Amino acid sequence: MEPWWAVKGAPTPKASTTTIGLDPDLQIDLPDAGTYAFEMWINYTGGTLGSSDLKLAVNYTGQSTFGVWGVNGINTSSTTSVTVNGQALGTNTLTLGTSGGTFYTVDLKGSLFATGPGNLGLYWAQGTSSATATNLRQGCWMRVTQLA
Repeated sequence: MEPWWAVKGAPTPKASTTTIGLDPDLQIDLPDAGTYAFEMWINYTGGTLGSSDLKLAVNYTGQSTFGVWGVNGINTSSTTSVTVNGQALGTNTLTLGTSGGTFYTVDLKGSLFATGPGNLGLYWAQGTSSATATNLRQGCWMRVTQLA
């Protein structure tokens, strides 16, 4: 089956907020029940390590029986460490580090067993509130493929 794509055409900054919200670009409406695989490539910048960071969640607005996602990225205590974590879909979050304007990337993958239509999207905010914005950069993408 052909995948659905969403691509970020311009950066989205968030400053002074730790309340997650739906990204305006990285979301896809899924029209039917089914089994889906999804992945995202996220390119981001922020303030110094531990003072802004990137808090992520993935949510599906429709009904589902199962959904899980995980990431590979730097943690909030050292830019040389890699964190690999998994979470259920919804408001469960993971926080990744930033480092003074350095570009970092996150590979995010997951699966969803949807029982009806809905919107699958990336929710995010700063991990620590800071006036220095955390930015999801132009070129971030999301791909969803229906498997069954």
